[in-house]
Amino acid sequence: MKIDVIKLDGKKAGSVELVDDVFGLEPRADILQRVVRWQRNGSQAGTHKVKTRREVSYSTKKIYRQRVLSIMNVTSISALSSLRAASE
Repeated sequence: MKIDVIKLDGKKAGSVELVDDVFGLEPRADILQRVVRWQRNGSQAGTHKVKTRREVSYSTKKIYRQRVLSIMNVTSISALSSLRAASE
């Protein structure tokens, strides 16, 4: 397969002979789609933030029955952790 080489100004610079085994193949749409998605995903910044232990908000659902573990009025995990810290 013979292809023309074109300069930046648009004029013909010559021609190149290409091997048909490599450059004569039909392009596959599924491979092109994978490459495009891979390139676009790589260009994203990835600046999302992960919450730290202090920023996580717990559920407000009561986690134990009233009389379990001798913890009378613990209504959330965050309150439980503060109780444990105070008792130590």
